[in-house]
Amino acid sequence: MDKLRQVLSGGDSNSEEREGFAAQIIDATTLNRSTRIKWFAIFFVLGFVLSILGTALIALPRGLILFALFYTLGNICSISSTMFLMGPWKQLKKMFNETRVISTLLVLAFMILTLLAALKWHKSLLALIFCFLQFLAYIWYSISYIPGAHSAVTHTVIIRMGVLPRASFRQCSICKKGHNNDEPDQWILVCNCNSHVHRRCQVNMMTESGLIRCKNCKDQFNGIKYQHEPKSEWRFLWECDNAFVDFITNIGFVISMLLIILSFLKILFYDFNPFIEEITDFDFQLNKNALQHNFAVVMIINAKCLTTSLIIQLFFIVLIESRNFSIDYAHNRFVKDGKPYRYVAGSIHYFRVPNKLWRDRLQKMKFGGLNAISTYVEWSSIEQKPGVFDFSGDNNITHFILEAQQQGLDVILRPGPYICSERDMGGLPYWLLSKNGIKLRSHDRTYLMAVDRYLNVLLPMVKPLLYHNGGPIIMVQVENEYGSYESEKCDTQYTGHLRNQFRKLLGNEIVLYTTDGGTDHHLKCGKIYDVYSTIDFGISDQASVSKYFATQRKHQHRGPLVNSEYYSGWLSYWGQPRTIWAIDLFAATLDMMLSMNASVNIYMYHGGTNFGFTAGANLNSSSTYLPVLTSYDYDAPISEAGDLQPKFFIIKRIIKRYLPIESDSKSFANESLKMILPPIEMAPKATLFDLLPNAIIDEQPKTFEQLDHNQGFMLYSTKLNFEPSQPALLSIPNLHDRAQIFVDRKYVGTLSLTHNVFQLSINAKRNSSIDILVENQGRIFYGRYINQQKGILGSVKVSQNIHQTTMTEQQKSQIPTFFTGSFILPNKPNYPLDSFLNVTGFIKGIAFLNGFNLGRYWPLVGPQKTLYAPSVYFKPYPELNRIVVFETEQNSCFKSESKCSIQFVDQHIIDGDIQESV
Repeated sequence: MDKLRQVLSGGDSNSEEREGFAAQIIDATTLNRSTRIKWFAIFFVLGFVLSILGTALIALPRGLILFALFYTLGNICSISSTMFLMGPWKQLKKMFNETRVISTLLVLAFMILTLLAALKWHKSLLALIFCFLQFLAYIWYSISYIPGAHSAVTHTVIIRMGVLPRASFRQCSICKKGHNNDEPDQWILVCNCNSHVHRRCQVNMMTESGLIRCKNCKDQFNGIKYQHEPKSEWRFLWECDNAFVDFITNIGFVISMLLIILSFLKILFYDFNPFIEEITDFDFQLNKNALQHNFAVVMIINAKCLTTSLIIQLFFIVLIESRNFSIDYAHNRFVKDGKPYRYVAGSIHYFRVPNKLWRDRLQKMKFGGLNAISTYVEWSSIEQKPGVFDFSGDNNITHFILEAQQQGLDVILRPGPYICSERDMGGLPYWLLSKNGIKLRSHDRTYLMAVDRYLNVLLPMVKPLLYHNGGPIIMVQVENEYGSYESEKCDTQYTGHLRNQFRKLLGNEIVLYTTDGGTDHHLKCGKIYDVYSTIDFGISDQASVSKYFATQRKHQHRGPLVNSEYYSGWLSYWGQPRTIWAIDLFAATLDMMLSMNASVNIYMYHGGTNFGFTAGANLNSSSTYLPVLTSYDYDAPISEAGDLQPKFFIIKRIIKRYLPIESDSKSFANESLKMILPPIEMAPKATLFDLLPNAIIDEQPKTFEQLDHNQGFMLYSTKLNFEPSQPALLSIPNLHDRAQIFVDRKYVGTLSLTHNVFQLSINAKRNSSIDILVENQGRIFYGRYINQQKGILGSVKVSQNIHQTTMTEQQKSQIPTFFTGSFILPNKPNYPLDSFLNVTGFIKGIAFLNGFNLGRYWPLVGPQKTLYAPSVYFKPYPELNRIVVFETEQNSCFKSESKCSIQFVDQHIIDGDIQESV
């Protein structure tokens, strides 16, 4: 006990031991499920016996009063049994919302009225009526515990150990008691009504919409503002059971109560006319002989109803208990529903695939022999503005998960908050960078507040979809490859905070895991205490595979071998050759891993597309900035357009050697039909300078983030207030990422971060206008520079003395221009189909099909020459389709005598020639 006190007080420096004691205390104090089921059964059987006894006594003098009394006692036992299923007793007072409070009060009120009518007023019929109203209120009470199908209510009691109030200066809005105001870190501002809650009394009541409800003003809002918690203090989380159990068990109660109503109807509509003369002022005096012919019927109805209720309850409990996914550490394997299990999964990112094509891609993954899928959740697309969450359309993660379940696929969920995924800023929202001094992927208070708000909305939404709750999610990843993050030190305070949040919001039954490279260096910081450690690696020989798994075993002593990212290919950059891996080596490595009884996730199995401006960028070993292609084909088994590649069938044959594959009920063509359309004539409609909005005036250039501008382009403009030399040198040393320079609205050259071109000679004079069009080509997705802002990060200089310098080739006068075209699809069966936009004749820009941003094109530098255009973004015959192209460079379309066109073709060119160009 002294050791325990030492750990709780923070005196022990061993954080793992401290957390271990915390886990033991939780296990010791939590009323576990088996105990709750035992007490549920006891109270339910007691309620059953009392109800049967009440029915048996109905034929005696004052029988209706006796029935009402015993029914009320039975109902009390039934409510008690419900409480046991809901969770530990200490939590029950924290679980009531307005509906539950009202329904509970009604049940209690009618119980009291029933007892008064029976014992004090001696009115049998009135007691029976109150008894029936009690029953109706009890149904409402039960229904109030049924959560929504796609969201859950999470109730958490936070208990502080060893922290006692010493004075009473501020009143807690929950317990109404005073606590010490000298401990500011102990207080939480829970609402804009300035309602404060002491941490010892904190209860997060999350509503159906994923918001927090203030217990003071009843308003709902998106998150909690809180003070940073001192490192030396610990929180023990006591979490109620999962919402799906509540949902299922209460269905049983409602069904059983509806059956019991039959017995009430039998009693209420019993023909008492022959016995009216025997009614006294105090009670019905029923003739035993007259009632004898119906007594057995009433008994059978009640016995049948209550027995059915018990059977339904136990059936649903067994059903829930039978769904289980866990790690069998003794035998180094996963266990699913009591049987050994391993997965061969494939990565697919829902945000890279139009939602109308999710089913097609998932069906093909199932057809390929996979038994699970893995997907990231992209924070930046869900919360594009602080506190504003969008789960519609392509962001509907719950719909995607349910679609995977319909196809018979388990789901491995990777909610970040950082995901890498070669996406802009690694999936983190850009607006984080607008907060001065923020430290990403750390225990920085500002960063954690944003992370917690995101997790408090997302995780309760997916909790009903966990495997033990009836959903397909078997594992959830915490962070992503944190061991590869080049931070100053291993921030275990950050990763531990994430683990605690995941446990608090998802419960203790879900398997949490981490993914890191297969070296000691990566696992040193990547491993999180009490979270299962896995590794990732690509094509390797036998010795390397054994070495990687030996490294996993070194840091994760027991449990299954897991490669969480076995790379089917690699990402590609603009101006760089596309990476293609040898199929035979890929197949040999996969076969080796499966022969070692490892679980494997193939990254990527279907890559998809970086539509819009969502592609990220990287720094290579020489710190060269490299933007990622629009295509994320990844040389995956299923191509960007959903076609089955040779690698697909090789993987399927290997899986068949190790895992049973369901008979193919549906077959797929290797390649789907594609559309070829006639060339579409494009006409210039407006230039960049024709469409300028009102300018923001400032003495110094602002970054994209400072002006709350996420992606795309930003135009910086100024006028020279001095006479420069001829020529003068324009310099932007802190440019991110690419800039086109215009003097007096005439193009003079391009600067580029990729090519380290940051200065340019110009011919200008006093009062000349300088316009700088800066393009954000994608934020860094990996490493220490993910916090790099976009735009002009410093000053722009125009010197009066020019020296020898690198100069870009000056081109003919041009201004970035919007081109438009329109077309109607042929009236053919099954149209529209997928197609690819060939922008030959254009050089660099972005393309929109019916308002949807297909992404960046840059065929001049390659290797991608065409853009994938999914069928779902075309309008069928006879509707008019419109396409808009924003072309930033000089090309033949600017010549008045030439006609400019683009075309939708049936071949995708993503490994074309490459060319050096700024």
